[in-house]
Amino acid sequence: MDDLFGTARTITDLDLPRTTRQSPFSGVLGDCYAATVRDVPEDTRWLVDELARTKGSLLDLCCGGGRLLTAAAAAGCDVVGVDNSPSMIEQATARVARDGTVDRTRVRLVTDDAMTIDLRTRFDAVALGGLTFTLFDPATRARLLRRARMHLRPQGRLYLDYAPASSTEQVTSGNLTLPVRHRSRRGFYLVEWSRHPAAGRTFVSMLCELVATTGDTERYVGGLSYHLFSAAAVRAELRAAGFAVTADIDKAMAPAPGTPGTRWVAAEVDPTAALDDGAR
Repeated sequence: MDDLFGTARTITDLDLPRTTRQSPFSGVLGDCYAATVRDVPEDTRWLVDELARTKGSLLDLCCGGGRLLTAAAAAGCDVVGVDNSPSMIEQATARVARDGTVDRTRVRLVTDDAMTIDLRTRFDAVALGGLTFTLFDPATRARLLRRARMHLRPQGRLYLDYAPASSTEQVTSGNLTLPVRHRSRRGFYLVEWSRHPAAGRTFVSMLCELVATTGDTERYVGGLSYHLFSAAAVRAELRAAGFAVTADIDKAMAPAPGTPGTRWVAAEVDPTAALDDGAR
């Protein structure tokens, strides 16, 4: 199944003028995504509470618009946020600036690739939130875990969230439409999803249509898919990367109505793990 389906696929197939395909996390679509999830704390609440208890330093890999890092900094952590999207870093910078509960000296934002970054420092915790881990293929996930491992202090913790799939689930789909204002233009942002538990994938398609004061209309389309996991599969991938799971917490919201909620995993580096050369 193509990442584009539903309305976004129809718009693309019609080859309408002023229609641009974008990454869901950059440009207009990235701004819409960041605005949509800006005030949704449910999926990060457990982790923020955990970080507030332990304090220390946090590396937020693929930090997006800064929801987690802002809350972590407000809870007393020193945070470095990394994202390869300038749009997301811009959103995160603006969020930190307008949040009166955050000491800005606790936050550093870096535009870089989480797969190759080397900050030459180690952290008490590394986070992969927003279902980041689930967006990639197995080889890329392994690379991401290696980067996380190399940035953790001894006894440091990795936190990541994932979307579980129930064996009794049927295919489900849904959509969300929100009004948006992007600079001087107004319009709507449409998100459609289709969840396929048997295939282990959820597909998400986005469309933003904006109308200028002159009446000119522009459309932006994009799509993504993320993998659905069993707890055993997550543990196996972490074990292969040299981690031992210490907690698997069902404390997050459901990604779509009627589906299982996302889960947070906490893991520590296993010093006894036998790694192949690629995982070192």
